[in-house]
Formats: sequence, C-alpha cells, structure tokens
Amino acid sequence: MKKVLKNIFKISILIHLSLGFMLFVGVMIPKKIYTQKEERTNELLIINCNIVDVKNGVIIPNRQIFILNNRIVSIDSIILNVPENIKMIDAMGQYIMPSLWDMHLHTLSISPQLHFPLLIANGVTGVRDMGDGDSWISDIDNNLERDKTIWKRQSIKENLLLPKIIQATSFHVEDIEGINKNNYKQKASELVRKLKSRGEPFIKVQLEETEIPDYIFYELQKEAKKQGIPILGHLSSNLDVQKVLDNDFKSIEHAWALIPHFVKKKKILRKDIEQKKYDMTNKDTTVIKDVLIKLAKKNTYYTPTHVTSNRKEYGSLTILVEQIASLVSI
Repeated sequence: MKKVLKNIFKISILIHLSLGFMLFVGVMIPKKIYTQKEERTNELLIINCNIVDVKNGVIIPNRQIFILNNRIVSIDSIILNVPENIKMIDAMGQYIMPSLWDMHLHTLSISPQLHFPLLIANGVTGVRDMGDGDSWISDIDNNLERDKTIWKRQSIKENLLLPKIIQATSFHVEDIEGINKNNYKQKASELVRKLKSRGEPFIKVQLEETEIPDYIFYELQKEAKKQGIPILGHLSSNLDVQKVLDNDFKSIEHAWALIPHFVKKKKILRKDIEQKKYDMTNKDTTVIKDVLIKLAKKNTYYTPTHVTSNRKEYGSLTILVEQIASLVSI
C-alpha cells in the first residue's frame, strides 16, 4: 500500500511539474503581432437581413440597411436604387442587431491577441475595463504608458480592428497605507487627488476577502464626490447600503457583493473554496426587496459577472433575478 501511495505521489509531482513547465513556455513564447484590420467604407448597403428589435422584442424580417459615413441613414423593405460602386453585403436571411457591450472586463498586454478578436467575433464592440494589467502590479506613482494608450495609437496608425474601450482603470483601492482614525480624512483626500491627477476615469474599490473600515470607505466616497471623480466597485459586509448610495456609488460589481446585505443580521460571508458558493440560507426576502428598491431609486447600476464559470456568482444572480421579477410584477 505504501508503495502504491508513493508511486501516486511521484506521478502527481511529475504532472504538476509538467503543467508548470508548459505554462512557463506558453508565457515566454513571443505572441504573434495583432494584425486584424478594420475595413472602412463610406457607403454600405446590407440587404436581406432580419433586424432584431431589442426594444420591442420582435424580429423585423427582410430589411435593407443603408449606411453612410458610419451612420445608418435608412432602413427599407425594398432594395434602394444605389450606384454600382457602393459596397453591398447580402445577409442571406441572417440577423442584425445592436452591438453588445461587456461592462466588466480585465485587459492584459496580450488582449489584442487573446481577447479582442473573440469579442469582435461575438459582436462585442464596446467594453468597460475594470482593471487593466497595470492595476494589479503598479503603485500609485507609476507613470508608465498604459496599454490602452498604446493600443489606441496603433489602431489609428495601422487601422486595427479593436473594441472601443469606454473606460479603463489602472489602479485598485484595496487598502491605504498608513491610514488611521487620526489621519483618514487627509489620507483619503490625498489618494483621491492622486488618482484623479493620473487620469483615472473612476476610483475602483477592490474588496473581497478584505474590508476597509466603514468610516474610511464613506470618506473616500465623500472626497470622490467633492473632487468630481466617480467611485464604484465592490461592497463588503461592514457597509450600510443606504449610506453607500447616499454618498454616490455609480455601480456595484459582482453578484456576490450584495449577498451580505440580503440578511437581517449581517455576518462576514467567507467563500467556500470547495463548493465555490456563498451561504445564502439566511437570505431575507423583505431585506432583498428593500435593497433593490434603494438601488433603483439612486440609479445605481449592478453588474453581474462570472455567471457561466463560477457557481457562487450564478447562485447569487439567481436570487437577484427572482427578487427583481417579483418587484416588476408588483
């Protein structure tokens, strides 16, 4: 028996070493240069397409769409009389719809080779970058040129096809070095001022296993509002939802961020590593509805994530959808 266990242990070590080596080689191999070009045309006619009307929830069949200088100028049921030199695409009965947006995405330096082609291929043409590669490694005084700036310059110079990055943050606020009850107002003011001066579009609060003391969190919000920069991101269980919303919180990221606020007696909900889900047995329907109504009144957006790859997010989202559906039916 000991010999069998010893052999199993050796095999396990070999497998892990092999996987580690393959990961190292994969990272070190130079990535192919991104060369996906944007095909520009001033005039375009798309014929025989079915339009997905997302506003009214219907399909409008067999339409012809005329595009001039990147703007839709007409939608007709008959083919227009157009000059022969205009580019025409026969959709052959396929569907056309507004492009999709990914409102919570993290880019990397290799995103042009890794993420962007997949986004474009699946109709996602606009993204909100909630933390680029720099946000995990740089300190607040890092003034290196950021990936998004490089990509934008390359896309203009080389006519590359990229999704439009609406906003991208390069710093996560997880804790504030040297902050305490005596200096928290000054420290919060200094942090917000630095983030604004380095061109961050918003302040991203990154809280999951850690918690910022509530008085520091609220002070960050007040300073952000005072200095005119949006603040958004994660919520932790030590915060009061109403106070967070009253101080302006533009969006709440991840389904799990609201779960601690769906119980009457809050507690810190630790992640279950084995099951990858949060304890939701203590949820209270009345409390959930109250939180959702507060979000709606303050026009605070909610961004679910990971719902196809992570069961804890799926379970959290299921609760939210059920409660939202019940509110809509009221």
